[in-house]
Amino acid sequence: DMYVSQAVSALGSITVVFTGYQWWITERLGRRRALALNSFIVGVLMLIGIPQVQLTSSLNLSTLMFLLTTPFNGSCWMGSYLLVSELTPTSHRGMIMSLNLALARIGSFIGPYMILLYNVLDSWLVILIFASLPLLGGVFVVFCDDTTGRPIP
Repeated sequence: DMYVSQAVSALGSITVVFTGYQWWITERLGRRRALALNSFIVGVLMLIGIPQVQLTSSLNLSTLMFLLTTPFNGSCWMGSYLLVSELTPTSHRGMIMSLNLALARIGSFIGPYMILLYNVLDSWLVILIFASLPLLGGVFVVFCDDTTGRPIP
């Protein structure tokens, strides 16, 4: 049911904000490692959802895994803006943050059209595309500097 999945997704987002998960993991691991870990968790949960296993009459494994990614995806969203704003010098920060926001908007426009690929491609391939992006982002973040405890440039 679409409304149940939206409610669970909202609950996952609220969980990130009000439980302090992002703060806790950032304090323990540092910003770079926390963002990379959350990205890897999102990618792995999506990869687990590739088999089309029906759990109940209205819930399959891929839907459950995508819903479980919500808190970690929210942490990636918050962490990416924090890391980008702290890695760039003040003279370039506005331009880089605008580029970050523009790429996020392009992704939000393309995302709903990716669902249409279910009619054209096998479902495992579409999920693989969705899973490869956070894994690739996590690999890129590993090569960034950690900004925990450092002054902003």
